[in-house]
Amino acid sequence: MAEIVNEADFLDDEEDVRIVRLTSTYAYDIAELYANISPRQVRLRRISSDKQPKTATFSASEMDVLTEAWTQFKADRQAALDAEEARQQEVLRTALALAGSVDGIHIEKDEALEDYHSYSYNPPRPGWKVTHPGTSSTKAYFYPDGLLDGVHLMITEWGEHLLEKQKALDELSGVNTSWRSRKRSMTADESYREVMKASGFFRLWNITEGCSTSMDMP
Repeated sequence: MAEIVNEADFLDDEEDVRIVRLTSTYAYDIAELYANISPRQVRLRRISSDKQPKTATFSASEMDVLTEAWTQFKADRQAALDAEEARQQEVLRTALALAGSVDGIHIEKDEALEDYHSYSYNPPRPGWKVTHPGTSSTKAYFYPDGLLDGVHLMITEWGEHLLEKQKALDELSGVNTSWRSRKRSMTADESYREVMKASGFFRLWNITEGCSTSMDMP
């Protein structure tokens, strides 16, 4: 916050100057920024313990335009940030609703992931993990847009898994259907032999498949 170092005497044209300390730092060196404000101009002066002072002077009209431009910039920026926040909240609601429409998809806030990236991003990027018990993958995403993409990807992977499973079941069903169709066309003796072959009866007793299965009683 600005600190008034010397107040102006507004009734005295010669002393109608307010001196304000705008910033001050005392880390590696001493640095301060002052503004000498008068009705006619504003003079900025930066002093430092290890550098030569720097000054910049703006007329009253220039300061008016600069102040207006700066104020408008802040308002426009805040409006853009607010609109983006509203958009991201809507995307987040869409992602959660889409995940809820598919059994098994689980979304959880990943605080550890968020804390890890908080060192590089300010404010920290929100993070989520997306999992499904039917797949072996766990995916991490930042921002609602990334989360929505992740939900779409998880749905795709789960759908591909179900298709592969159905394909395997269809192939097995086809084998069973072929066997049942073949069995219906067999004679009783052929059916008997197929069962014996499948059970390993011939191999167990070292019997030739083509030999007679009847036995002469003594």
